[in-house]
Amino acid sequence: MIASATRKRLAIVLSCITVVLLGVLLVLSRRTPDAPAKTESFPFGETLPEYDGQPSVIVHDNKVTFEEMHKESYTSLQELDSLGRCQRAEASIGPDTLTYDERGSMGMVRPSGWNTARYDDLIEDHYLFNRCHLLGYALTGIVDDARNLITGTRYMNVEGMLVYEVQIARYIQKTGNHVEYHVTPVFLEDELVCRGVLLEARSVEDNGKGLEFCVYCFNVQPGIIIDYTDGTSEREQSITRSMPSPSLHYVVNIRSGKFHYEDCEGVKGMSEKNRKDVTCTREELLEQGYEPCGTCAP
Repeated sequence: MIASATRKRLAIVLSCITVVLLGVLLVLSRRTPDAPAKTESFPFGETLPEYDGQPSVIVHDNKVTFEEMHKESYTSLQELDSLGRCQRAEASIGPDTLTYDERGSMGMVRPSGWNTARYDDLIEDHYLFNRCHLLGYALTGIVDDARNLITGTRYMNVEGMLVYEVQIARYIQKTGNHVEYHVTPVFLEDELVCRGVLLEARSVEDNGKGLEFCVYCFNVQPGIIIDYTDGTSEREQSITRSMPSPSLHYVVNIRSGKFHYEDCEGVKGMSEKNRKDVTCTREELLEQGYEPCGTCAP
C-alpha cells in the first residue's frame, strides 16, 4: 500500500513537471528573437551603411546583385507605392538612349516628402532638395515621369549619383556598348524621403570587364538635419552658432509688409510703388517688423 501511494505521488509530480515544461516551451516558441533594425528595401539582408563624411560607399564587394542583362536598350519604371514613393528603376543604357538635349521642366512633379528649404550660406545652389532622377536624364532622356523622381539632397545628386552616371555615359560613348543599370531608393518603414539610393551597373557586351559597380549614395546634406518622415529640415546646432545669417538681396512689399527672395512668384506681379529692394540679413528685416513670404520662405 505504501509503495503504491508513493508511485501515485511520483506520477503526479512528474505530470506537474511535464505541464510546466510544456508551458515554458510554448512561451519560448511565441517569442520573437531580438534583431538589429533592418530595412525591407535594402538588399543583402544588411543594415544601412553609416554616413562617414563621404557621399557614397561601396557595398556587396562592388558587385551587382542582378543576373539578367540586356543587349537591347530598355527602361522599366515601377508604379508608386501606396505612400506615393518611387520604387526600383531598371534600364539597359546604350548609345541610342543617351541624350544631349537641354532638359525640359519638371517643376510640376512633387515627389514624396518634397519640401522647399533654402540654406544660402551652406549650399551653393541654395536649395536643399532637388528632384533627383533615379535613371539620370542624360542617360535615358526621361524628364518628368513621377515614377523616376525622388526628393534628394543637392549633395547626393551632384556629389553622389552624378559621379556614377558620368562613368556610365563615358563608357558607352567610348565603346558603343550597353550598361545594365538598376537604381533602388531605400526607404525606412513609412518615411517619405529615402535614406539613400543603391546604384548597380554592369557593362553588358563584355560581361562587366569594362564597368561594374555597386554603391550606396547617402541622401544627406552636411550641416543640415533632415526629418525623413516628411522632408522637413533644420540646421545642425553647431552650424547655427558658428555661422551668422548672411546679407542677401530681398524684395520687400511695403504694402503687405512681407519680404521675398527676388525669384519668388510673389515678386513678379508686385507693383513698383510697393516694391523695395534691400540687401541685409533676414534678422534685420524681422527686427523692422517685416514678415517672411509663405511661398518662398526666405
